[in-house]
Amino acid sequence: MHQFKLEKLLNYRKWIEETKEGELAKVSNRLRVVREQLDACRELEERYRSELTGKLSAGIIVSEEELYNIFLGQLKIKIRDRERVAKEIESQVEQKRQELVACLRDRK
Repeated sequence: MHQFKLEKLLNYRKWIEETKEGELAKVSNRLRVVREQLDACRELEERYRSELTGKLSAGIIVSEEELYNIFLGQLKIKIRDRERVAKEIESQVEQKRQELVACLRDRK
């Protein structure tokens, strides 16, 4: 089988490109998972806040209100953490995207 002079280089660049595509897919998937977790936390917060509001208008004992507030406070901390993680991963996605674009340019 005849092999062109630059075929090894082309194959190497294709391998690099496939590797970069895989890295981008992996980081993008992590971002999707974190965003899903964030959405779930926000929905949970909204549901319990609404539930607390309903109980406050109907009359609730102080200790139960305190439990709601503690839970909502912890949930808010988790939401902030997920937002921070999502921002970090978004920057990683952008970095991987730029690396892939550079590989595509180098292939030509």
